[in-house]
Amino acid sequence: MAFIKEHFGCCSRGRGVTIAVGDRSRFLGQMPTLAAKKPTEFRFTRKAVAYMALSLSLMWFWPFSQESSAYTWFLSVGIILISFSRFYSVEHGVPCPELVFFIPAHMGWSLFAFIPSSKILSVDELLLKFDENFGYVEGSLGKLLQCHPVVIFLSGVFYWGIPLAGVLVYLALPNAEVRRKYIITNLLATLLFVFYRICPAAGPHALIGTAFPGAIPNLTEPHARIIPNLFFNAMPSGHFTWALLLFWFALRYCGTGTRVGTTVFLFLTFLCTLGRGEHYVIDLIVAVPFASGLWTLAERKWGRAGLAMLIVLLWCVALKHGWTLAIPRTVAWLACALTVAPFSAPYLTFVRNEQNHGEAPSQHHSQTVQNHLPFTLRTLCTLCRSRLLGSKG
Repeated sequence: MAFIKEHFGCCSRGRGVTIAVGDRSRFLGQMPTLAAKKPTEFRFTRKAVAYMALSLSLMWFWPFSQESSAYTWFLSVGIILISFSRFYSVEHGVPCPELVFFIPAHMGWSLFAFIPSSKILSVDELLLKFDENFGYVEGSLGKLLQCHPVVIFLSGVFYWGIPLAGVLVYLALPNAEVRRKYIITNLLATLLFVFYRICPAAGPHALIGTAFPGAIPNLTEPHARIIPNLFFNAMPSGHFTWALLLFWFALRYCGTGTRVGTTVFLFLTFLCTLGRGEHYVIDLIVAVPFASGLWTLAERKWGRAGLAMLIVLLWCVALKHGWTLAIPRTVAWLACALTVAPFSAPYLTFVRNEQNHGEAPSQHHSQTVQNHLPFTLRTLCTLCRSRLLGSKG
């Protein structure tokens, strides 16, 4: 129980390590606070009506007037919800978050023109061969998701519905300062296109086609080759990156309901991205340091952000040139574990509360013990140290 209280931000009294959920680092020169401002009653204002008209205009422009997908419809509904929240006096971190959600998503498709699959070699075969270390789990999950038409439909809802989930978490954040941090973190995610160019891949379904997931080829000599009419958006996984950020924002700033919802959504995103053949396992693994890099960039922790992005860059280069195919399976698993573990919880701030019984409360001090070791490794070190001290006693 003590562990659960610590993990979800309930600070214990007395000695021990606790987790301070409040953001103690400066963000854009300000100190974010967790004092949530509850929405007021419904109010008709000119400003709210103007923003709602803007959102409806964007929805008419896209997806009504253009060829659309489920993703665009979910995003359009999310933008309308942001405008609707103004009728309840919800404060936003930037003047017009509707455009912040709309423009990157709309322009993102245009950026694929700079990564033409007709001219750039695809490294999908190299990534698929590396996934042999994991037993081609995407094939097994694909067969599971295709067991019934309803399951196929729901997998599409959870996969394409991520922009709507992002808006719901955005509205669940406690105040405008945290929402500003959320928006900047999502804008930084456009760095994905840099890594898409470094390691161009489209996913197993794009590589195998309709044969996925029933017949995953055993590639004896994988190599990079031209595969036309593809979107290179696999390495690292943008969907899993966004789902991780939603999960981390909810754990740090939101209540129990949002935490549970984002936890379930993260798990379903993991299943759907692999089961639908949109990503390889290694795409999701590399998405962890990439998401951590976005989080720490937004908090201006340049050293940790640089380290995370360096890990992503090394993976992209190694996978592109096939260097990872020469390592044994055990080493591959170890490398993946070391990629995920140090970056799995950037939202935590660890504080050691030391209480001296002979001092006044004003003399109690807190010392930050966070930063370079992740929560799991620090916990293991603490347990090992206590065992060693117990054995010596």
